[in-house]
Amino acid sequence: MVEAVFRQFKQRFYLKESKNFRSLYSQVYKFVKQYNRIIPHTSLKGGLPIEVFKGTFDHESYTVSCGRPV
Repeated sequence: MVEAVFRQFKQRFYLKESKNFRSLYSQVYKFVKQYNRIIPHTSLKGGLPIEVFKGTFDHESYTVSCGRPV
């Protein structure tokens, strides 16, 4: 799973040149926030890491809303 995170990070940010440290920090912060709070993960059966961590992810609701089992 860690390899998938690093692959996505490299594809989105690592190969782009940053102007300074603040810009790099901002890019990394946005990536982590997006990865944990916006993008559903198939390894978590469609849940967001933050939802699974907090115990608020409802697998049944996700399956019904997307129309297919995960």
